[in-house]
This record gives sequence, structure tokens and C-alpha cells, in this order.
Amino acid sequence: MAKSTSGQKGDKVRSDCYIEITSTRNGGINLTIKSKVNVMYGESIKTTILDMCEFFELKNAEIVVEDYGALPSTLMARFCRWWSSCHRRRCAGSSAITSCG
Repeated sequence: MAKSTSGQKGDKVRSDCYIEITSTRNGGINLTIKSKVNVMYGESIKTTILDMCEFFELKNAEIVVEDYGALPSTLMARFCRWWSSCHRRRCAGSSAITSCG
């Protein structure tokens, strides 16, 4: 299993998010969203993350999103940073990334 994080978290963070993705061998996508604005934007956050999973063909992962008012483009950028991190490690020959996507 490969685990990566992207973004910032904490009480002083604004307009950003923290994403932690742990790829797994099975079990589908297990998404946990922590957000003060979950009532208003929770479905949008969920849809954005699941769309990114579909785009990158990520089928099995534990994903934690801590939202601090991030726009959808910020969520996508943080997810893409995770993907590029996995790709760099895969290109470097790390066997730990075989389940990265």
C-alpha cells in the first residue's frame, strides 16, 4: 500500500485542503470528508474527489479530505499532486507504488 499526502491542515489554514490517500488492493473507494461547510459543499467535495478517482482510474483507496474552504480547483490540484508523486516513484522503480493507481 502506498500512502501520500498533499496540502495543509490546521486551525490557521484558509482556502486550502489536506488530502491523504492510501491506495489499497481492494475494497473500493472509502472517502472521509472533514469540513466545517460539509452541509453546504460536502456533496460537491465528494463528487470532485470521486471524479478524480475515475479520471486517474483509482479503484481502491482510503481517502481522507480535510477541507478548509478549498475551491474545487484546489481539491483537484491536491489530488493531482498525489498522482504525480506516485508517478515519480513508479518511474524511479519503486515497487511500493504498484497499487498506486
